[in-house]
Amino acid sequence: MKEIWWLVATSLRGIIKNKKKLLVYLVVPVIGVLIGLAAYGNDGRSSLSIGIVNNDHGILSGETISYLKKTNHLQLSNIAPAALQKKVANSELDGAIIIDANFTRDLQSNKIPSVKIISIKGATVTAFVKRAINQHVHTLMQLRNASNGNNATFEKRLAQYKERSYTLSQTNVENVGQNHKISNQATGFLLMILLTAAGGLSELIIKERERRTFLRIMAAPVSGLQYVISNVLVSIVVMVVQIVIMLFFLSTVFSVSPGLPLWEMGGILLLFSLAGIGLSLTITAFSSSSTMASALNNLIFVPTCLLAGCFWPVEVMPKAMQKIADFLPQRWVLDTLTQLQKGHSFASIVVNLAVIAAFALAFFMIASYKFNRNNSVQSYI
Repeated sequence: MKEIWWLVATSLRGIIKNKKKLLVYLVVPVIGVLIGLAAYGNDGRSSLSIGIVNNDHGILSGETISYLKKTNHLQLSNIAPAALQKKVANSELDGAIIIDANFTRDLQSNKIPSVKIISIKGATVTAFVKRAINQHVHTLMQLRNASNGNNATFEKRLAQYKERSYTLSQTNVENVGQNHKISNQATGFLLMILLTAAGGLSELIIKERERRTFLRIMAAPVSGLQYVISNVLVSIVVMVVQIVIMLFFLSTVFSVSPGLPLWEMGGILLLFSLAGIGLSLTITAFSSSSTMASALNNLIFVPTCLLAGCFWPVEVMPKAMQKIADFLPQRWVLDTLTQLQKGHSFASIVVNLAVIAAFALAFFMIASYKFNRNNSVQSYI
């Protein structure tokens, strides 16, 4: 046991002395969180800059504009018709509203008025603005119908509607859905990081063979099994540090709640780390050189992360691809986190945890079998 800890300490000192590698291990998890924030951090939070061209100038068009100015996430400004197309095309405005000259007359005649909405950003802008306008126009038409076509009564009811007394209270609530999206995006990226870290550390076994370092290590009272176990422990230490960094920045620095206790999320990621280490050792066992191991890592890690939904929701992929994702440990990790975010108990995801553990056990058994078949000690000399 003393020999194993000596090997672990030696390897960790080597990582710490390699400033470039240490920086990568520490910074990359933070990048994963930043990617999640960039992808989902501003969804639904920013205001739309909308220009208005009012060709009517009637009382009802003015009332509609006043209503829109009070609508959350809309910043309205009057613009000249000649400047409209240029401002929208240059993205100086997210969109523009053009109110028809007969807007007030149509409403007073119980007709649906014409309002044109333009934007180069499509339904992302037009749908929200259209919904706000339709809601107010519907209210005005109801007031018109209740006035039985009498304009004086309509104007009186409109004044009463505007002056009605009510109490409005506003409460800010946490955007749980957005937080879950951010944490899942960061987690998906972290899964790729953990696999890459495991692959890089496992490659050291081959590189030390190629540099004849392993031969010098074996001259000490260290067995081949102890050497492999020490590499596994070093990989676990590095991955634990990366998991802690990601969870710290996610929850403390950026104040994003993942929707489940951090210890549960960390435990699930640690279980996946064992599966990643097992997979990396399997690749190492089947590789004859560090170049081959690196190529296999890239060939396996990136495509499986893409298929498992680490970089985008798996629901957007075809059904056939989703079924393939069920055979990947990354998919089971993300599904486990999603279930816990929905409020399922930890006991209800035991099957998921068992599947992830089964992946880890299977990979370790395959690697062990292959190392034994290779007569691993002799193959490193």
